[in-house]
Amino acid sequence: MSSREIVEDVFTGPLAQLIWTANTLVVLPLTPQNFAVGSVLPAVLYMCRRGCRRGKGRFQQTFSPAEKIRASIWSVAGKLSQDRQSFVGFDAEVEKDILGDLLLCDALENKGHEEGHREEIQRAFPVHFLASWLDLPTAVAHLRFVPEMLVCLLANQHEGQKIQPGMGSGPFPVGLSPDENLLFRMFARGVIFGENPADLRADSVDERASLSLEELVMIRLAQSCNEAPETLHATRGAVADIQNSWPVSRRAALAFRDDLTAFLQNYGTTIPRRSITPMLESLMGLGLLAIYLESTSAAVKWDNTGAMPPLEAQEPVPVFADASNGSDSRLRDLSEQSFDDVIRLLDQASPSLMAIRILDAKGRFDRNLREYIPNGPDTSEWLNILGNVRLNQHERSEVILNDLSEKIEALRTRLETEGIEPEAVDILRAPQAMRDPVRALAESLCTMMGDKLLRTKPLLFVDSCLMLNEAHGIGRKRRVGRNFAGRKRKMMDVRSVILSNTVLETLVHLHLISRNGVLSFAEFLIILRERYGILVDECPAGVSASREDLLNNRAMLERRLRDLGLLIGVNDAEFMKHLRPRFEINPQA
Repeated sequence: MSSREIVEDVFTGPLAQLIWTANTLVVLPLTPQNFAVGSVLPAVLYMCRRGCRRGKGRFQQTFSPAEKIRASIWSVAGKLSQDRQSFVGFDAEVEKDILGDLLLCDALENKGHEEGHREEIQRAFPVHFLASWLDLPTAVAHLRFVPEMLVCLLANQHEGQKIQPGMGSGPFPVGLSPDENLLFRMFARGVIFGENPADLRADSVDERASLSLEELVMIRLAQSCNEAPETLHATRGAVADIQNSWPVSRRAALAFRDDLTAFLQNYGTTIPRRSITPMLESLMGLGLLAIYLESTSAAVKWDNTGAMPPLEAQEPVPVFADASNGSDSRLRDLSEQSFDDVIRLLDQASPSLMAIRILDAKGRFDRNLREYIPNGPDTSEWLNILGNVRLNQHERSEVILNDLSEKIEALRTRLETEGIEPEAVDILRAPQAMRDPVRALAESLCTMMGDKLLRTKPLLFVDSCLMLNEAHGIGRKRRVGRNFAGRKRKMMDVRSVILSNTVLETLVHLHLISRNGVLSFAEFLIILRERYGILVDECPAGVSASREDLLNNRAMLERRLRDLGLLIGVNDAEFMKHLRPRFEINPQA
């Protein structure tokens, strides 16, 4: 028998399904795996409009050149050129290629960011609300439940296990009142919303509306599909409902919601669409990274104390940012060293998250604990109860811990009989296994599951949040050779956090709002540190940097802000260096 089969035999199938996974939904309601930040907004628009998850649409059916062949820019341009009313003069191959280039620039993106016309299309740019009519990526599950989590944060519904129309509060209502939703006010120019959001053809476009070229192209793409994608079918464990669950990192989640709300309210209509889309993506990538790392850090603290840190005690995970964007090798190395600590945090969190999954699974099947399962998005109290169970401070502690001790014996015996997983057997046989059965099971199960599920996939999620090597990303990755004591030179990936021009523009404009347009350079550095964990002129613990390096990094950031027209100063005095916006605030803000 395989390790997985033995675990299912010992724990039973339903419990093993909750344990043998990288998902810890009571800590972070998403799947830590690779996804595309740029594909998130169209899915969010769909869910906000219809109040459910997206199912199959008509994009491939409409634009695929043949059965079982994915649509490409070439096939989409060919299909659109047949519309003699909207695309007059695109009959010849040269004109179709021009139309294809336009699509590739403003509407669609190929898989792997390729530039050709024959590659598979991966995503639609969120240039207009009707981008939500294109089912890209093909399966919404490829977005790893990131859009669902964002919709929950924006809806701000404090009760219920599922998102329901009318129960939320704030400027992002779900499933009703689209005219009151900030996202639709920005992205739905010219749209006439129908009364019934369940009607896939309820929404139409006022052809007399003032639309940009990229918006018009996206509208024609959607109109070619005739309707929005259908609701996700409840098959193979999938559910159409949006589960109402927040991450345990409430500080980072609130900061992200406040940032997105303030940015859309104040700049949604004044920043050009080609500029604001990458700005929103960089803001989402930064927010998702902060939520993920802070939730992971909270899980480690729970493992050590048995309680989730309260909101006032939560703080971001610090990372040193390379203000040179990799041009200065010393600053790049410092940022890479800093990010190595982040990766060590992720490794440290694996058994902590596993311990939470074990107790969560046991608690959900315990008749005395079921009544405490949260009926709302905040899972902190439930995790605190599980922590008390583990620390033998709950009336159900003895029963549950005794059962887990029995499972240790059963699991160890089965593994020894099969002659597999000797490292896990050693953990289960150790004397401390009986003193802390939860930790012993967590460590042994992590050993059996392996790095691919518990380390590689979470790193792919981090890489996705960083938008590695993209123009508006917040991270860089390179492959280097490292020497280790007593071992051969090993090739490995190293990552660094950077501050791209897009990120700087976004954060400067965002935080000028809350300061009534007055923000000094020194205050900006404090905001980066305290709100996002981004360090510029200091290093996190464990990273050694000279004062000269830190001053150089600070000076480089100051110089870049000046070059971008975002900083002014009449002399070298720190209090005279102030940030200024390049875009005006919305007149109605």
